[in-house]
Amino acid sequence: MPIEELLRAYCAAFGGRDADAVAALFSDRGLYELPLLGQRLVGPAEIRVGLERAFALIEGCAIEIASVKSSPRVAIAEGRLSAKLHRDAQQVEAPLAIVVECRDERLSRLATHLDARPYRLWSDGPIFAVRVASVAISLQHTICTPRLPLRRMTAADAPRVCEIQSNWNVTRMLRMASFPPTLDGLDDWLALHEGEWLSGTAYRFAVIVEERVIGCADADEISSDAGELGYWLDEHYWGRGLASEAAQAVLNFAFETVGLRRMSSGHAADNPASGRILTKLGFRWIRDTTLWSRSRREPIVQRQYEIASADIGPVRPS
Repeated sequence: MPIEELLRAYCAAFGGRDADAVAALFSDRGLYELPLLGQRLVGPAEIRVGLERAFALIEGCAIEIASVKSSPRVAIAEGRLSAKLHRDAQQVEAPLAIVVECRDERLSRLATHLDARPYRLWSDGPIFAVRVASVAISLQHTICTPRLPLRRMTAADAPRVCEIQSNWNVTRMLRMASFPPTLDGLDDWLALHEGEWLSGTAYRFAVIVEERVIGCADADEISSDAGELGYWLDEHYWGRGLASEAAQAVLNFAFETVGLRRMSSGHAADNPASGRILTKLGFRWIRDTTLWSRSRREPIVQRQYEIASADIGPVRPS
């Protein structure tokens, strides 16, 4: 199915609150980023369950597409969402943007960015806002620190990422990763990154030592003026200050180059080393919360932090 047909089929199925029909449009490792849930859903089964949860809160909804720009594999649409929540007396209407990527005539990624800042479905579920990038950042953009070059992570990095994440000590600390990793799964994940970069929703950098990938540092979940900082390294490179160096560089990039004003981050409660990195960077702890860990297949306590650009003043150029 051509990409614009997939987009319109999604809008029709979503408007009909048909979770089965929406899930059927996705590939086995398809990624669905839905602001109404405040989380990422991976694969048709998880997408179906997540949508059923969202639709249970909605009395009626419709997506109206006003314009679409597309290539064979990527489409970006603008329009409006109207929805009547059971709890509200009046219908909600908000502008939205949808980014769609496809592979083998199935959806490999769909992200809906909704400018609905006055509304929330529940207290712990954030609703994304549309972020209009003030500057297009080249796919060739690199960052250099005293010891590390960082460049955009690409599909060619899949074998090395699989090697690193095959270490349980690394992946148990990554809440959204699967364990054990598979090359096909990482191929699908890495294939999403170019679209995220171009749409301004995530910038993922490979951390390099001696021309070898040793990990990742990224700014993702970007909406409006905020994003989330993440980082992980091959265990062989722990304890050398490299994670702090890479994370500082990406934090600088997020504030100075992307123009964000707020960043959040978090770590598993049994990973205090990551907490020391965040406090060193200037993040402040805001809460502990219980979240599902895909890698551990159980709930974990996550410590959550935040920082504002105004808290640290001018940062060093990246």
